[in-house]
Amino acid sequence: MIRLFIADDHTMFREGIRLILQQVTDFIVAGEAANGDEALHHLMRDQWDVALLDVTMPGHHVMDILRHIRAADLKVRVIILTMHNDESLALRYLKVGANGFLTKDCDPALLIEAIRRVMTGRRFLTQDLSDRLLDVWHTDPNESPHQALSNRELMVLCGLASGKNLSEIARELGLSPRTISTYRSRLLLKMNMDNNAELTRYALANGLVM
Repeated sequence: MIRLFIADDHTMFREGIRLILQQVTDFIVAGEAANGDEALHHLMRDQWDVALLDVTMPGHHVMDILRHIRAADLKVRVIILTMHNDESLALRYLKVGANGFLTKDCDPALLIEAIRRVMTGRRFLTQDLSDRLLDVWHTDPNESPHQALSNRELMVLCGLASGKNLSEIARELGLSPRTISTYRSRLLLKMNMDNNAELTRYALANGLVM
């Protein structure tokens, strides 16, 4: 049996995915989470084959979850689920350890195919996304402001855009509030913005948070 874990803050979406996957004879949805904190707890505590993770959950950012998974050398494969078919984000998540990237409106058969593919040790992307990723590698990385951010800076951006203060973000990332403040200053400079409100508008417009 393939043990699956689903993490998404929308209950109806989780239930829909669970109903679809439980129809596959060798799949078992053995755990769920409604936020990043719960997801990290369950992923670090138990053994899983594949985890399906939403990118805009409250709590720990998905990139931080991926960092913990890889640091602990866990064998779980991670498929990122998102509403936004953004090739630059897909590339960033793959670089930090994700095994697949899918949009939430994909055909259920594609999700099943993705799970089976990553279980063989390969990565999964749709053909359309693969083609567009090739284009990204040949373009200026500064074309979209968030593409120039480090992974830490992107996590701080998402935290601020979600309404968290510096201390909350610091606790989640295991850093000091002063360090988070430094990251905030860097990302404001890189993105040519002046305050958190501008960061939040950008993050919402580009599907970095919901």
